[in-house]
Amino acid sequence: MRLNTVSLAGLAALAGTAAAQQGVSDLGAGCAGNFGTVVPTIGLSAPVVAGQSATVNVTGPVSGVAGIYVADCSDTYLGLPLPLDLATLDPVAFAGCTLYANVNLAASPFLVFLDANGEGSLSGTVADCGACFRLQGWTVDVLDPATPLGLTNGLEVETLAAGGTANAGDIIITEVMQNPSFVFDSNGEYFELYNTTGADIDIAGWTVADNDFDSFIINSCDPVIVPAGGYVTLGNNGDTAANGGIDHAYVYGGDMFLSNGADEVVVTDGAGTEIDRVEYDGGTVWPDPNGSSMSLDVNFLNSVDNDNGANWSVFDCAIGGDPFNTDDGTPGAVNDVCNTGGPPVATGDILFVEVMNNPGGVSDNDGEWFEIVNNSGGTIDLLNYTFFSGASSFTVDTSISVPDGGYVAFLRKSDPLVNGGIDAGALGILSFDYPDSWNMGNSGGTLQAVDASGTLVGELVYDSPFDDSGDAKQLPPSLFNLADQQVLTNWCTQSATYTDGTFTQTGTPGQPNVECGL
Repeated sequence: MRLNTVSLAGLAALAGTAAAQQGVSDLGAGCAGNFGTVVPTIGLSAPVVAGQSATVNVTGPVSGVAGIYVADCSDTYLGLPLPLDLATLDPVAFAGCTLYANVNLAASPFLVFLDANGEGSLSGTVADCGACFRLQGWTVDVLDPATPLGLTNGLEVETLAAGGTANAGDIIITEVMQNPSFVFDSNGEYFELYNTTGADIDIAGWTVADNDFDSFIINSCDPVIVPAGGYVTLGNNGDTAANGGIDHAYVYGGDMFLSNGADEVVVTDGAGTEIDRVEYDGGTVWPDPNGSSMSLDVNFLNSVDNDNGANWSVFDCAIGGDPFNTDDGTPGAVNDVCNTGGPPVATGDILFVEVMNNPGGVSDNDGEWFEIVNNSGGTIDLLNYTFFSGASSFTVDTSISVPDGGYVAFLRKSDPLVNGGIDAGALGILSFDYPDSWNMGNSGGTLQAVDASGTLVGELVYDSPFDDSGDAKQLPPSLFNLADQQVLTNWCTQSATYTDGTFTQTGTPGQPNVECGL
């Protein structure tokens, strides 16, 4: 393969302010051109890292020539929106061809001479972290000059941060939240890093991966510091209102998933040196919690002892925050010190007495519901009451007067043709439709009710025994008090049913509960 080495230093000047998604995005396919037989391609052998050599690979006609253009990341070309169907400009020469980059056709492209296999490459460096640019090229068959130009696919590229180096064990993994309960896994997964040294360490540009397919670069053009002797967390959601109230040092989004069973977390520095890894096993030796993080014992803060699952446990300390995250963990803090205190104690004026968190026959998005009872001793109006499921919340925006001992059903959907057959109007029950953004976990969760003054008046923490498809769990009336409500063995499935004509489920939404066994 013939290698052409060119200077790409000018790419930094072309960079826009908007960053693309991490790494490389393919903008669309190339074309052979009218009567052409070879569709050329362009690609990168690795992500483009600031200050490091990058290689662009091109395929096309055997012994042909390619011209590669570098453009900014704007979405227009001569005032026309990109991508642009070039057949609208020349239907003969460019049938099926699309322009993806705002190329300057007056400028000379980088030329690449293709070998006998139709392959070629060029390399260079981009100095600036965060530079955004697009690549697209043309190819011509020099053996058949009558064949029109072919166009490659388009690429959008972000220059990633260059990573510094460290020694193995300088940074270690000390906490893993692979299965949160207070929020969904897609919002609440995180892991914690600890700096074992006496100096700050910048982990920007480092890589985190597992042994399979998940991997991400800590792509920050600003330092991501793990302070000397200190802790930071990296998580999949940076919104503290959605992730359980945790302020992460870096957010990796959907680039990595922490399995609820066995998985690995491997940290590698900018030079490719493995700094630390843990490989948890889903409960054989390691803990396997739901709603709690796995925490490394503070007596084993080194990269050898943290390999042993026997040195990890569940630390009984709620994460806390507002709303109060009832999951156990100490994200970003010492693992054996609990500074959150206890959760706020509900008054018990509102009791959660029936929950359908896993409907059968209809989707959770249509058939979820829960029921409350007024346990205050007097009539209450639910206007401006806020209900939480973990970090998700909705506020009642209409007046609902509930007598003492009265029931209210909160429905995900009010249409009986959609929700499994619950017709609130026909049943004559008090009900309220909550938004689709509010949902309940099947394997566990925390439900809370806060009155208009901000007082916590009701709370229920439930777990996997409630995960019973098509059967609502209910509290018998003889146990309508806050203490008994929270004892999950007091709950049961009752025999009363409702149906949409196709699928029958158990539950009495908005209607009086009955004693277990009746």
